[in-house]
Amino acid sequence: MSWHVLSLIILFGFNLLATIRVFRADLLAPQQRVLQVLLVWLVPVVGAIICLLVHARQGPAGDRTRDPNFHPADAQWDVVPRGSDSVDGD
Repeated sequence: MSWHVLSLIILFGFNLLATIRVFRADLLAPQQRVLQVLLVWLVPVVGAIICLLVHARQGPAGDRTRDPNFHPADAQWDVVPRGSDSVDGD
């Protein structure tokens, strides 16, 4: 296998990793996802590095809070029911 083919395989894998990371980001609007994927594939190495660095700073996919004591099951109790004007239900 020539070094040209090997470098293309590595480049493709790197871009694929960045693309997967962009699509797993929960906080992005659909237009932002499209633009970031275009950046990854139109500017291969630099675009992938930028997207991976941005998403690495946001934490793992699905991590919506930086509070170490947060548990998703606790979040349901913070929601005020619709149509309720007060918290205590008066």
